[in-house]
Amino acid sequence: MPRNYVPKQISLDHLGLLKKTSCGSRDSLAYLQERKALKHQGVFTKTERLSKTQQLGVEDYPKGVGGPKAQPMSHPGTTDSEVVYKYAGSVIRQIIPQDRIGTYTVNMQTGSQNGVQNGCPINKEGAEFNPYRNWRRPDLPSRCTYGRSKDNPHSNKSCPKPVRPKILNSVLENIAGTPMIRLNNIGKSEGLKCEILAKCEFFQPGGSLKDRIALRMIEDAEEKGFIKPGATIIEPSSGNTGIGVAMVCAVKGYRCIIVMPQRMSLEKVATMKALGAEIYRTANGIPFDQPESHVGVARRLMEEIPNSFLLDQYRNPSNPLAHYDGTAEEILDACDNKLDMVVIGTGTGGTLTGVARKIKERCPNCKIVAVDPEGSLIAEPAELNQKGKKFEVEGIGKDFVPTACDRQFVDKWYKAADKESFQMARRIVREEGLLVGGSSGTALHYGIQAMKDFGLKEGQRCVVIFVDSIRNYMTRFLNDEWMGERGYLEDEEEEPSK
Repeated sequence: MPRNYVPKQISLDHLGLLKKTSCGSRDSLAYLQERKALKHQGVFTKTERLSKTQQLGVEDYPKGVGGPKAQPMSHPGTTDSEVVYKYAGSVIRQIIPQDRIGTYTVNMQTGSQNGVQNGCPINKEGAEFNPYRNWRRPDLPSRCTYGRSKDNPHSNKSCPKPVRPKILNSVLENIAGTPMIRLNNIGKSEGLKCEILAKCEFFQPGGSLKDRIALRMIEDAEEKGFIKPGATIIEPSSGNTGIGVAMVCAVKGYRCIIVMPQRMSLEKVATMKALGAEIYRTANGIPFDQPESHVGVARRLMEEIPNSFLLDQYRNPSNPLAHYDGTAEEILDACDNKLDMVVIGTGTGGTLTGVARKIKERCPNCKIVAVDPEGSLIAEPAELNQKGKKFEVEGIGKDFVPTACDRQFVDKWYKAADKESFQMARRIVREEGLLVGGSSGTALHYGIQAMKDFGLKEGQRCVVIFVDSIRNYMTRFLNDEWMGERGYLEDEEEEPSK
């Protein structure tokens, strides 16, 4: 197959998925211009519209049912073939080199494939498995057994307390090793006697703890030979992981594509664009399992773009492993293995899973408190959750339970409201001088409630993880007008200054 071959494909523009923004997102015009240029170079065939899908050999399968054997269709001028499916309005396609064509079916409910080896078409000699080219639903139950288990399938890494040289080789060497800072004022004003420590992940070079997982996911894939120079890395994100991935890609030289919902802040988009990432925005409120969602669009981009790979933080075991090997070890080292409570906000669940698992191993009596926004569906029991309710705190909460999220170590869940979260975030800035994002306010507000509920006393210690920095929210909860429009301001803050 020629190096510059681009397979015939259905443009995302015809699906109405791309939204034009003022911050560098790839709109329909740019998308079509790129393919027009490829066509002039003789390496691209005319994009087919959805009205012509039957001409492309598309099979319509019932939802959740694997289809019959598919007959590959040939690409003019190549020896390769393409299997094309239409499923619940989503076009699914796979390019198969001539020497790998065989019996090929897809179970659209799980993403598993028959006639392939772990997602890669099998030739006579077999084909190499690459999990970054094998899409799986991000809400499947976790089967991870890492930790003290003897059958640990992962490679744990020793992450000693970093001793940094005076000159770093790149910004990536500055990831991890964030400080623990004692909160001196808010706890006292709340009548608490216990010690409150903040794990300040907003000191990461990209501004959030997601720098840890971005580096770990990419380096683990590199070490296993799945991702090599010249690759395109794709990730659906609410912003923080996208920034971390874009930063790592900028240093390592990979092309980076981030897909994120429209509701996320423009500051995040601008930061990723500055790092060289290409941004796709999707409409808000679309269920993750729909093709128009940020998860669905990321999947289709991976299927359409040659030599592209989906990191998939919702399923990737390197996500919780980064916190099991790193974040949790740093907390335990700073506390000399003596702590009574840890408070964690939940998004992908990687932080919760990795930190809670390690701490329960070393401090089994430590209480793990998890915080989930109202409207998110991660908390247990399910009766706590209210499906369909919108929330504006970013970086936490999901409309499904990610595979990376292992909830078995949580002692108590709290559901979080936006108003209390943003008000506490502003208090942290004002009273403790820590420039944190909104979800840090979520963690501390409900962490204080948990400290009271569990009766933490003088001499006991609680660690609250502050996830990201104020930089991403300058036009959000820091803005009085934005807060006032939503009724989030305190009564005294609504009074005009004299």
